[in-house]
Order: sequence, then C-alpha cells, then structure tokens
Amino acid sequence: MWKTIIFLGIAYLIVKYLFLDKKENNNKLNNNIKKSKTNKIQHYKEKGLDDKDIDIFRDTMKEARDNIKYWNSQLPTHEKLEIIEEQTAGLESSKKIFQAIVEEPAEMTKENDFLYKDLPNMVTLVKKYGELTEVRPETQEVKMELAERLYYINKLSERITKNYQAMLIDDVDEIKHALKDKEVEEKVEEYE
Repeated sequence: MWKTIIFLGIAYLIVKYLFLDKKENNNKLNNNIKKSKTNKIQHYKEKGLDDKDIDIFRDTMKEARDNIKYWNSQLPTHEKLEIIEEQTAGLESSKKIFQAIVEEPAEMTKENDFLYKDLPNMVTLVKKYGELTEVRPETQEVKMELAERLYYINKLSERITKNYQAMLIDDVDEIKHALKDKEVEEKVEEYE
C-alpha cells in the first residue's frame, strides 16, 4: 500500500514538473513577449511614429534582421567570407547599425542606402558566392567569378563599416554642437 502511495506521489510530481510547469512557463514567456512588443511599440510612438509608420518600420527591420541572419549563417560555411569579416567587420557593423536604428527609429531615414541597397546587395552577393562554390567542375571562369564576388563582398563590407563609423562620428558631432550651443547660451547669460 505504501509503495503504491509513494509511486503515485512520485508520478504526480513528474507529471506536474514535465507538463504543468512547462505550461506555466510558456504562459509567462508569452506574457513577456506581449509586454516586450507593447514596450517596443510604445517606444516607437514616443519617438514620433504613428501606427502606419510603425508597421512600415517593423516590416523593414524584419527584412533587415533576416538579411543579417542569413549573412551571419553563411560565414561558418565559407572560410573566405570569415576572413573578409575579420578584416572589414562589415557584419558586425551591420548589427550595430541595426541596433542603432531600433533604438532611434529616425535613423532609418538616414540609413536608406544600408537598409534598401547595401544589405540586400550583400545577401545577393553572398548567395551567389555560395552557389558558385558548389559548381563542379571548377573551371577558370568559375574561379574568376568567385574572385569577383569576393572582391565585391569585401568592398561592400568595407562600405558598411565606413557607414557605421560615419554614424558614430555624426553622433559625436551632434553632442559637440549641443555642448557648444549650451556654452554660447551660458556666455550670453553672463553678459546680460
């Protein structure tokens, strides 16, 4: 009898742990996701976006995120792409530009070339490079095409990194101007 009670108690704990706790955890996770989405939407509204702008923003950023994820997924499968990334940091810069746009949606208009040209072109180049690496036999023409793709991937990656660096410099310049304006105001007040 005691063995049966102990067995049923252990079985109950296992079932509760495996199924009920997971359901509660999933509900908590879903609530956190809903809160996170609500917080992001509220953040975008505070930054001056209306509902239509938010929809466009989210669609654009989803596409950019997918492009960055694809580019990132191809690095481990192609050694030469990893080497380019080590030298240029284009992918890392893309991630940072993406994050900056998410934090400050107004940056999206400044980063049109990145979002609508550079990033999609990089994905196209990386896809074509991947397809060409699988072509057999590897003829001289294929080798030349691979070299050309690598050249353009490298140049575009450098461009993205320069774009990110320019973004950082612009941020510093804005701070400098704000400080200078404040200093001028303080000096004017001294003479009043």
